[in-house]
Amino acid sequence: MPTVLNDPARPAPTAFDRTAADARYVAGFYGLEHDDLERFRWMGLRGRIEFEPRAEPGFAELRVWSGFHDLRQRLTVEAGGPPESFELPHGWWTVSVPVPAGCGAMILRADRQLPPSARPGDERQLAVRVAAPRTHCDAARHRTVAGQLRNAVLNTREGLEGRAELASTPTNLGIDMYGVCNVKPPCVYCDWDFAKALEKDDVEAPFNLDTLGDYGPFFENAASLVNCSIGEPFMMKDFDALLDAFGDGNKLVEMTTNGQILTDRNIGRLLGRRIELYVSLDAATAATYAKLRNDTFDRILANLRRLIAAKGGRGGLPRIHLVFMPMRVNRHELDGFVDLCADLDADRFVLRPLNEIGDELDWTRAGHHFVYSRERLDFDTLVRLSARAAARCRRRGVPFSNQLDFGGEMEPIYRRAFDEALA
Repeated sequence: MPTVLNDPARPAPTAFDRTAADARYVAGFYGLEHDDLERFRWMGLRGRIEFEPRAEPGFAELRVWSGFHDLRQRLTVEAGGPPESFELPHGWWTVSVPVPAGCGAMILRADRQLPPSARPGDERQLAVRVAAPRTHCDAARHRTVAGQLRNAVLNTREGLEGRAELASTPTNLGIDMYGVCNVKPPCVYCDWDFAKALEKDDVEAPFNLDTLGDYGPFFENAASLVNCSIGEPFMMKDFDALLDAFGDGNKLVEMTTNGQILTDRNIGRLLGRRIELYVSLDAATAATYAKLRNDTFDRILANLRRLIAAKGGRGGLPRIHLVFMPMRVNRHELDGFVDLCADLDADRFVLRPLNEIGDELDWTRAGHHFVYSRERLDFDTLVRLSARAAARCRRRGVPFSNQLDFGGEMEPIYRRAFDEALA
């Protein structure tokens, strides 16, 4: 276990950190499962959760997933006071209720089950997924969580009504954390100079707690953050304070790293946080990795093994997604990459296409002459590789995310080609 967890340089624990305590599923729930985001239990129409009573008033919160897209499903929570009813947007959301002193249980009631068509082959009575039930004494946290859910409900309703002007703010916010990278020269497929030229004077713009304050309700109401910057976030000076602010604000954070500086200290910064960490590898061997970046492949694997072991394997926090972009130089390692994901117990294998760019990148690295336009694969080849990856992931028990298929008008064409290739 990394020793950094007791690092005296870390900020003092918040009221939530100091007072949070886990609660217990008691009745009305099925066994433990996990999806892309949470370890959870399915609940029928009614469930009971118990916790240690407190001598002072506090709050109970839990993560709830609804499969309805139209706000038709409600969850009522009774925790020692008047019942509170919540409209549930689709997906995962945090529900928080006040708990009076001396209360040791909450009763959950859903007003409708998922239709059988939404759970083919599953004969259980399923209403909602429930995760991370706990109590705490942080009033600011309760206000934040309650505000995010209100905004999400309003955002969903305004979308359903086709409003052109919104009173709500987006539930997902793109952020630009850091514009400097530790890989020099850059990865062979990274159009670094072009991207930095577009940023102009903003390339050195700070991203800190003041930035979050400037975002105002856009940050406060967002339930998830996606770091869109071209840079390595673990090089940031104020990284700890930002991670704490994200956690205090109940944010799910997506960020990408090259994994080369996942030191014990940085591993300790991540443990237990709701972070989706995408690690760019693109190779199953050190020899191929060196043709794309440098000679740090074995160190990265050692870093990943320590991180995944420290978080308790697949399903623990943070989630670890290993990224593979198929190119001519690495396409022969696709099967090996799936096997590597299985060996590491990664949370997900992510297949991501190499996009068309304006520049012609030309590098020679580790004896390989990399010319960007020649490395890009045609669509039919990508379809067949993605089908092969999907099939091998199923055999190895590795969750698979195929970013070649983002839906839209391309989806029917893609699905047909994918199915043909898979057959």
